[in-house]
Amino acid sequence: MTTPATQAETMEIEQTPRYAIGQWQKKEIDGTELMRRLMAWKHWSIAISESAAAEMIATNAAGRIMYNRDQNGVGRIFIYSDNAAYASFCKEAGVTGKQLFLSTSGDWIFRLELEDISEIVIDPFTPTEIVYATEHFERLNEMAKAVQVEEALAKLRFQPETADEMIPVVRDYANYILPVHRVDGGMVLAMAPDSQGRDLAAVFTSAEAFDAFEPVWKGEYPDKELLLFNLSGIELFAQLVKMNLDGVVFNCKGPVRPIAFAVGIAQLILDSVPQAESAAV
Repeated sequence: MTTPATQAETMEIEQTPRYAIGQWQKKEIDGTELMRRLMAWKHWSIAISESAAAEMIATNAAGRIMYNRDQNGVGRIFIYSDNAAYASFCKEAGVTGKQLFLSTSGDWIFRLELEDISEIVIDPFTPTEIVYATEHFERLNEMAKAVQVEEALAKLRFQPETADEMIPVVRDYANYILPVHRVDGGMVLAMAPDSQGRDLAAVFTSAEAFDAFEPVWKGEYPDKELLLFNLSGIELFAQLVKMNLDGVVFNCKGPVRPIAFAVGIAQLILDSVPQAESAAV
């Protein structure tokens, strides 16, 4: 007799890439949500050589990854979501012998420069195999960077002891979205909804996060048009620090958890800018 899965076990299963890919195959989630779920997985395995493993031990840095190139010159990276996926691959491909792996997060993998790679193959030779080709790489890279900064924002807010590590990630992100609208010939920031009536700037880390906000804002202001500015971290916080705000909310309507800060976050980030860059802000 089997024991029913606990709520925690069920939640863990639902976070796995296999589960997410299965949902996508059944059209229960779209391709964007699938990408986000793959980025969020922290237990990917990717093959590395013995020399790369030795380098990792010596330098405490991620080693060079291995990739395959077929007779037609197509370069592929194979990545595995768990041990069972690699076992299935070995069985179907007739692979034997020892292989070393780097265990890493999805956002790290998809932020890699993939100049010699044509395809990323996830869980090859399994029912949930999925292939991303070169036309997807730019989107994957953008989303990986967004997921990285979203996690950094959450840690900065709720784990302040990580500030020294997280502030550079937040500062150096290059794709913040700041929506504004016209009022009396000028530009005014779009504000995040707030039950206390505070002026909280709405800032977004990705297009899908803005897309979740736009219909809510348009429902309140149907006759106004939002204009979008794409800003680097330094540009964003240099603007926010000049404004009479109560705070800032990142991704106030999802798809990830909204993160709110007091307005002092802007000066905190700017104070971290290296002196040469700070002079140019």
